[in-house]
Amino acid sequence: MGFATNQSPESVAVFLASARAAHPRSSCMIALVTDDVSGLEDVLERTGAVAFHTTSTWTPSTGKPSKGVNRVFLHSLRLLGKALPDKSLPEIRVGYWHMLEAWHHPQLARWFAYERILRFLPGVRQVVLADVKDVVFQSECFGDHLNGVVVATEDQETFALETWNGRWYRDAFGAKAWEAVKDRMPVCIGVLMGDRAAMRDIVTEFCAEIARSPFGKIEQAVFNRMIAMDAFSRPLDLVPNRDGAVAHLAAGLTDGDVEIVEGQIADARTARVWPVVHMYDRVATAHDAVQARFASELRPEPHVATTEGEAK
Repeated sequence: MGFATNQSPESVAVFLASARAAHPRSSCMIALVTDDVSGLEDVLERTGAVAFHTTSTWTPSTGKPSKGVNRVFLHSLRLLGKALPDKSLPEIRVGYWHMLEAWHHPQLARWFAYERILRFLPGVRQVVLADVKDVVFQSECFGDHLNGVVVATEDQETFALETWNGRWYRDAFGAKAWEAVKDRMPVCIGVLMGDRAAMRDIVTEFCAEIARSPFGKIEQAVFNRMIAMDAFSRPLDLVPNRDGAVAHLAAGLTDGDVEIVEGQIADARTARVWPVVHMYDRVATAHDAVQARFASELRPEPHVATTEGEAK
C-alpha cells in the first residue's frame, strides 16, 4: 500500500508495475491511496491495483493563510477532545483524525489513511506500507519472517547532528532526548512490512502519538522516539540497512555500492538482489536500471540528484 498525492504518474507507474511484477494477482493486493486517479486509470487496470480515496487536500501550493487556519482548527479539535470526558462527543474525536488526514502534510496524513484502511482489510495476512515516488519492488517480499511482527529497516544515516535524523530528533524533542539516542541507529519508515494485525496496532499507536502534538515534528523522528521509549505494544524487528528485504539507497551510498544483476539492483558486496529498493533515484546506476526496466511506463527523464531532506 502506498500513499500517492501530488506524485508524478511516472513514479506511480513504476511503483505499481514493479509491485505487480514481483507479486502475482492470485496472492497479493496492491493498493494506492490517492486523492485523484486521473492519468492512472490505465496502469491501475493493467496491474490490477485498487485505488482507495484519501480526503487529503494538501498541495505544494498550499500557502500560509491555509496553513494558519488549518492549525487553529486542528488545535481547537485536539484541545476540545482532551477536555472532554472519555465517552462524550465521540464524533469530535473521530473527526479530528479525519481532519488530520484531510489537512495535514501528506508525510503525516498518510498514516491516518493507512490506519483507516487497515481496519477494513480483515482478509489480508501481511502488508507493506511504502513510499511511492522512489520505491521499486524487485521480488516477493512477504514470508514467514513477518508472522506476528512488523519489520523496520535501519536508515543509512545515523542520529549525528549533521544528519537529517539528528536534526529532526533534536528539533522535535530537545537536546537531552537527542543525547539519549545519539549512538543508536534510527530506522527509516519509507518502507515498513509485517503482519497485518501487528501493523494495524503499530500504525494506530503511531497515529495517536502524532495526534497528541501534530505540528513541529517530522514523523520519522516521532516513530524513532516511540522505539526509544519502547512505546509500541507489538513486536518490532529492526534490521540493518541492506541486510534484509529492504535497501535504502541514501546517505553516502554510491554506484560502487550497487551492481545490476539481470536488470535489477543488487548489493555489490554479495550480488544479492534486494526485494525492495527505496530511494533508488539517489544512485545513478540504480536510477538508470529502473528507467530501463520500466521504460514503457515512463517518459524519458534524466537522473536528478536530490538532497536527503527533499526526499524525506
